[in-house]
Amino acid sequence: MLALVYKHYVDTVYSFWTSDEREKIGLQCKRVIDAGRASYLRQLGYKATLVEFVGKAVSLENVMLVATPAGTQTISTPTTTTGNQQLAENELLV
Repeated sequence: MLALVYKHYVDTVYSFWTSDEREKIGLQCKRVIDAGRASYLRQLGYKATLVEFVGKAVSLENVMLVATPAGTQTISTPTTTTGNQQLAENELLV
């Protein structure tokens, strides 16, 4: 019974959105999760930054969470193929 309900759910979702829309929504969900992780680390006293480390042409899994303990010297973020782009929190859901 559970499998039948799941299949109906999957069929409904996949017929509702296009492939591009599902991809965009999936990436937005990942950015929300990343922002939550960064926020949690900041609450614990870390300096947390989200960095795009490779181009989307290479991988859609291209955001890295860099965290350092507060009060320590900031380490330089690795040079990336995308120009070392830091993602502002207001850009995460675009």
